Amino acid sequence: MMSALTEPRLGIFWFAGPLGPGEMPRVEQPQLLAVTTPASAVPLIGGFKTTDLGHIDVWPSLQRQHAFLRGRPYEFFPRGRVNYLADSDTYLVLLDPEVARSDFLELIDARFGLPTSRRVMTDSHYRTRVKCRLPSSRAAKIN
Repeated sequence: MMSALTEPRLGIFWFAGPLGPGEMPRVEQPQLLAVTTPASAVPLIGGFKTTDLGHIDVWPSLQRQHAFLRGRPYEFFPRGRVNYLADSDTYLVLLDPEVARSDFLELIDARFGLPTSRRVMTDSHYRTRVKCRLPSSRAAKIN
């Protein structure tokens, strides 16, 4: 089963939002911020598709759009990436363990138009101290 998008997309994402009170950073109402490209527009290199978009590269643009990102480094909020493996015809979601939970994955699947057969892996590259409250699928904002 695939989302309403006409084809799956590849790209990068964050779950971010204003921080709640307390010593430990916590996002009370996480928003999925994503920068995507249709999978068909990404070249296949060595049996693998990934966008050339880097989190650090698009962060300044997102900071201009969202005040709650300002003053924070690009690796502050939980983040990840969606790639494609041609040999197994599989979309691969690499992400921070903090958001490797079904409610967050449902939002990623919908935003990127991923089939249910996608593979999910936590990645040590995507780690943060920030915690995210589980989003309500109805209330979570998708950008």
